[in-house]
Amino acid sequence: MSQQLFDILFPMDHEQSGKIHGVMIGRVTDNKDPDHQGRVKVHIYGLDVQSTWAYIVTPMAGAGRGMYFLPEVDDVVLLAFVHGYPDYAYIMGSVWQGNNGPPANNSDGENNIRMIHSRSGHVFSFSDKAGDEKIEIIDKTGGNSITIKAADNSITIACTGKMILQADQGIEITSESDVTIQGATVNIN
Repeated sequence: MSQQLFDILFPMDHEQSGKIHGVMIGRVTDNKDPDHQGRVKVHIYGLDVQSTWAYIVTPMAGAGRGMYFLPEVDDVVLLAFVHGYPDYAYIMGSVWQGNNGPPANNSDGENNIRMIHSRSGHVFSFSDKAGDEKIEIIDKTGGNSITIKAADNSITIACTGKMILQADQGIEITSESDVTIQGATVNIN
């Protein structure tokens, strides 16, 4: 978007008052906060300036708690400014844009999927599809997963490598039905 078109669509009096009214879009330029407060710096579109360190608005933020989803460098974000002061920018959220689209889509129009998808490909997914409601945790290889299915009240843990169950206080396996242990060799001590 050209600066002229931007000024027409989003008129601001920042040159006269030094304030920015409303929200702005920007691109994250730095996410390595020297004070370890979970802040980022952003190149603000339209103003062609870099923000000071901007705080991330996130659910349940507090002393050593809350959701920690720091935007990546080059992510597009939405900024708001406390009382319009550009030195007090807050990141309201990230924005999918252009080639940087979402990890899933709603092509069937039913909006059944909720998902957290990490940069390397780890997935935490909720499916509300009628008759196939489930929660899945899948690693980036796709070969290691935990699936909880509501339809048959089952939990499946699958892995392509070695599975280890370890507990300092014991492990109990209880079933109202059969217990089957199957393997090439089964050792019980």
